[in-house]
Amino acid sequence: MEERIYDIGGKKFIQKPLVWGQVVQLFEILKGTEISTVSSPTDIILALGHRMPQALAIVLTEEGKSVRDKDIEDIASFFEFEVDVSTVAMVIEDFFVCNPTSLILERVQKMIGRLAEKVPEAPGEISKTS
Repeated sequence: MEERIYDIGGKKFIQKPLVWGQVVQLFEILKGTEISTVSSPTDIILALGHRMPQALAIVLTEEGKSVRDKDIEDIASFFEFEVDVSTVAMVIEDFFVCNPTSLILERVQKMIGRLAEKVPEAPGEISKTS
């Protein structure tokens, strides 16, 4: 997957596939957000509301900066009055290209299924065949 580059407020920001730390940060932002009815960038914008700048600050990294060392709140504050709605929609669309969530979830489910087949039952557990 190639990276996506956006010019926001005269600065260049890059979107790449998420690393685990970003996933954890996004989970925090998404707590309490109803996402089962989300089917478009507009739905995501409405669901996240005032938390959208923080979400953008998590998934975008300023060119030349490290994902690990960025100040999410500082970048979110910058985005709040610098990023236009068209760019927000583009970032959301690109997010699902960079991070094919259904494919990732499918792989995790397969992995869990394979692990469940290999892990012996814990002592004292009732067998499914009992």
